[in-house]
Amino acid sequence: MAFSFHQQVDVAHSIQKSPSTCRRPLLPPCRVCGDKASGFHYGANTCEGCKGFFRRTMLRCLTYTCYGVGNCQICPDKRNSCSACRYKKCLKIGMSRNAIKTGRYSHAVHTQYIKEVKTLTREPQPDPDVVIIDSKDGDEEMSGDVKMRRYMSDSCIYKSCEKENSQHKIVTEIGFCVNDEFEELIEKLVTAQSSAQSSLDTYLNQEYIKKMETKYKENLLSNPVKGSFSCIIPKDEYKQFYESTGVDLDNRISMMHAFAEYMQEDIKGLIRFAKEVPGFSELPAQDKISLVKAVQFDYWLLGHYMCHNSEEKTYVGEFYYSIKDFEKVWDPVYLSNLYPFTDKLKQLNMDKVEIAFMRAIALTFADRCDLQQAEKVETIQWRLIQCLKYLISKRNKDFNKRFAEIMDRITGMRELSEMCYQMTNKLNADWPVLDQYPLLVEYFCS
Repeated sequence: MAFSFHQQVDVAHSIQKSPSTCRRPLLPPCRVCGDKASGFHYGANTCEGCKGFFRRTMLRCLTYTCYGVGNCQICPDKRNSCSACRYKKCLKIGMSRNAIKTGRYSHAVHTQYIKEVKTLTREPQPDPDVVIIDSKDGDEEMSGDVKMRRYMSDSCIYKSCEKENSQHKIVTEIGFCVNDEFEELIEKLVTAQSSAQSSLDTYLNQEYIKKMETKYKENLLSNPVKGSFSCIIPKDEYKQFYESTGVDLDNRISMMHAFAEYMQEDIKGLIRFAKEVPGFSELPAQDKISLVKAVQFDYWLLGHYMCHNSEEKTYVGEFYYSIKDFEKVWDPVYLSNLYPFTDKLKQLNMDKVEIAFMRAIALTFADRCDLQQAEKVETIQWRLIQCLKYLISKRNKDFNKRFAEIMDRITGMRELSEMCYQMTNKLNADWPVLDQYPLLVEYFCS
């Protein structure tokens, strides 16, 4: 029976919250992206999406890099394309942590917004894109913070971010008394990861990796034919030759079969792991599917970064390949970014527990795909982050440094993940051989 990606993700029914009744005042569009505004958040008139983005950036001490020229367009349909420019615009319009306590609109701001709305609509009636909200003492904003902290234990002391030179720092002091709930969560994630990827312990053994690298080199020396194709045959020429002769000239087809078979198994493992993340199975089916699709590369890389050797440009894991082998199929630009990033992951000297939490946190980023219950996903992730803080505090004296390093790697993977997703989609279109793998077809085409 054909393996179905959608069938692997359990359908969960959830109660939909009825939207709250909207009241005055009238608001102009979001100052950051121009989308429908929902209120006065962190000192500026913004939409829910930009409010959540700014809050996550502060609480997780995230840093971003612009891959353009530092002036990317931030609009509703492109606001997730460049986090660096989006955050820069948040600061430019005056958003700050301290401004959360202002709460009520001043008379001047209220008057200014009414004039702005009238100018935008050019009619006395409000535009459908202008929101009407209740103007209370910042209860909506404060309740969001309270909700985000509710999973913190009594032994955790949270201190808000302080702005310094346009950067936000987070100071968290966590007591060393054992938290039974967090200990149970740690055990649950590690067990789930072991079930999903039994090879992880082996790959984390540096002696094993070195032994496999030596074995790979010896194999190349004893079999010079395997490394004889120093020049990569262009894809069109290779396909024409293969279609006319049926000869797999440089083992490219065989390599793609190996990739596809392993990728299917890796996706199955990811789904098994995701189901064990507390709260994930309670999400709507489409949200679960979207989150799993978005994190596939991150999940794979966190379980295989140790198999990459940036000096030798090799990979030793389920199979043994050099970068020349990879370039027959993968985009060279992607590969040139992949190997340096694996070195950054190696510098952390992580164990399987930290890897499990990085995978779970990467899985629950609510801003990388469209979701029906984004706030619920954020709550799941917040609990994971608090547990990661608890874990780090037991092991490291320099808590803030370790936590910042791990979160930096998690966010740093996202640009590489997008490159991989686009490349794999193109690969699926270019090479019909992948049609033999129904899970991949459903994964990339549905």
